[in-house]
Amino acid sequence: AEGRHYHLMPLGRQGQPPWLVAEVSSQLIVRPMRAQLLRWLAGWGMGVVGLAGLLGWLLARRVSRPLARLSEHMRAARPQALPRLPDGGPRDEIGDMTRSLDALLGRTRDFIEREQAFSRDASHELRTPLAVLRIGLDRLHAQADDTRRHELLPLQTAVRLMEQTVATLLMLAREPATAPVAPTPILPLVEDWVLAHAAALDARALRIDCRLGPADALALPAPVLQLVLASLLANALTHGLAGGCIAIGWQRGSLSLRNPSAGDAATGSGLGLGIVQRLLAQHGGSLAFEQAEGQTEVRIALNGAA
Repeated sequence: AEGRHYHLMPLGRQGQPPWLVAEVSSQLIVRPMRAQLLRWLAGWGMGVVGLAGLLGWLLARRVSRPLARLSEHMRAARPQALPRLPDGGPRDEIGDMTRSLDALLGRTRDFIEREQAFSRDASHELRTPLAVLRIGLDRLHAQADDTRRHELLPLQTAVRLMEQTVATLLMLAREPATAPVAPTPILPLVEDWVLAHAAALDARALRIDCRLGPADALALPAPVLQLVLASLLANALTHGLAGGCIAIGWQRGSLSLRNPSAGDAATGSGLGLGIVQRLLAQHGGSLAFEQAEGQTEVRIALNGAA
């Protein structure tokens, strides 16, 4: 009760009396300085924790500094100008990762340069002879009689298809723009295509039923929409039944093209529809293809952005 301390020791067996009792309060060492020891332990403990935290922060900063520089370089990377990562780093995991990533960027940089060089060369070396061929066929068509003109018509159509294919493939090779695109009116592009292919349409006795208004537009770049329409209309011209009608309509924000066909799905599967679908997907659009009751229909939608 008075803060005294006792030691007890049984002198009997199995804890039975008698007991030896000794009052040892004056001989205690820890209890009188317990508060001081606690304060000492707390102070040293906080000091050790603080020192450990400081050392940990310094080590983490030293270790993460190369990662921070690497992150800055990668954040500034662009497909047109991939950076070269700093060399001479430590021979550890981070240095090895930096060197491996720099080697990967180097191969990617070389690949992009080869692709760009190929696109430039293909654009020049393919378009120029096709343009010369088309001009020559147009001159022959203007100077020939009706029989020769009928024979030259497939050649002219084939050249136009080749030009469309080259332009579409080159368009797919470009990186799509991320900025919003203003809607492009559809009707003027359809009229341009019909005027350019009037002779081929007459040769196959194909009619155009265009139910488009001046305000009907799709949020696609004009060159992309022109290529898509040219590919789909050329598909209908080449593989549709002669004497039929190509119906072009607008419904619920999507463009549809319908023409009579032989009813064979394989007939219209290899006409560049896959390329057109990739080109639309690159700009947030989709292409639906359907054949039923002797009619082939393709529908273009832009995921609600029409």
